[in-house]
Amino acid sequence: MLLPAECCTMLNTITELRSHLFSLCQATEVSVTASSPRSKTNQTANHLHIETEEFFESIQRSMMIIIIDQFTVVLNTVLNKLTRFDENKIISSILTFTKPNNEEGRAYATFLHSNLQQLSESLVDEVSMIALCEAWYTRQMRMIYEWLIHRKGMLLHSHQIKCLSTIVKKTFSYFELQGLPTAVLDTIVYQTVSQRLQVEETTQCVKQESGSTTPSGMGRRKLLDSLGGGLSGLSGNALFHRN
Repeated sequence: MLLPAECCTMLNTITELRSHLFSLCQATEVSVTASSPRSKTNQTANHLHIETEEFFESIQRSMMIIIIDQFTVVLNTVLNKLTRFDENKIISSILTFTKPNNEEGRAYATFLHSNLQQLSESLVDEVSMIALCEAWYTRQMRMIYEWLIHRKGMLLHSHQIKCLSTIVKKTFSYFELQGLPTAVLDTIVYQTVSQRLQVEETTQCVKQESGSTTPSGMGRRKLLDSLGGGLSGLSGNALFHRN
């Protein structure tokens, strides 16, 4: 999925209109009849300026929300596919033999890179670009984090770990290249997700080295419970924004 160029054109049009807002309101002021009091004319122009600015801003915000909603549909599809590999599902062992490892992770990374490149090359307003990237990044991390909340007491499948690790790492690095500050990127949500995946990766390595096919003891479960408690504590919080 690649964002249509027309979406970027619409955002650029709104940006262009906002940049000419002052001159448009001045033209309206000149058109007022000469018999009108000067103070009333100024009030009319100022009121029109404020209303028009708010109108354009609401359109721009709505367009960004629609774009991000469409982007997150792709991530939601990936997460739904990974759900089939949940612990104790018979189909997970079958899918492991029929599907190449990390296919969804690599495909999503390509999707991210292509659309970020499209936005970077097409949007003329850097402020709009940063705002869009910040909202999109935050939504993605929140979705992954909530997906992990529902599996706080479960051992992740190796396919789930590989795909999610790729997605999280690529998402962080790609959005960092777009200029998002550390305060937006390295949130508690991101840190918690990364810590959970690191624990799962370590457990998988230990199991492979020992040849074990069963979960590794109470220590592993306690650590997962601890991480799960941290995730649950965050579940009611609002999205993290730039300070």
